[in-house]
Amino acid sequence: KLPRLSHSIDPLIANGTGYIYLDSSSTIDQWHLSSESITSSLSLTGLTLESLYRSKDNSFIFYNDQPPNQPFSLIYGHSKGVLAFEDKTQTGFWLVHSVPHFPPVIEQGYGYPDAGRIYGQTMLCVTFNASASLPNNSIDLLSTHFLFTRPLVYTSSLTLLATQRYSLLANGIIPS
Repeated sequence: KLPRLSHSIDPLIANGTGYIYLDSSSTIDQWHLSSESITSSLSLTGLTLESLYRSKDNSFIFYNDQPPNQPFSLIYGHSKGVLAFEDKTQTGFWLVHSVPHFPPVIEQGYGYPDAGRIYGQTMLCVTFNASASLPNNSIDLLSTHFLFTRPLVYTSSLTLLATQRYSLLANGIIPS
């Protein structure tokens, strides 16, 4: 996300909701300025998270050391992100970011907090195919990572199959 530059002629940059991005069709020097505000459900972040807000067929965890509508915690890792995947295709994404109080819980739908205009500097979204990563799959590797980083999971949903398939994720970081 770009910093708020009140003197910018671009209204999204001026109000602190503009962002640039690279995607799978970009080369390393082809950053694109989005025409959508990061606050919009039509932003790349909004579209990425959309499936989680409209379908119960996905497994996900939302973690943030500054969760929405909860106090800041010093006993968990300084980390923020989303891990989400779909059982049938075993594809998913890991979104790592710096935005406090983000994303909202599923019941609230997509939104971007006002604090993100100042403190939301980065987002990195990595897609994966869990069945293609050898010798361990991506979800198992991330589960191990989470054991070390101790994220504050503030909302999660794992399907029965995901709970059985990824016991380290289900039992290791998700509060009971």
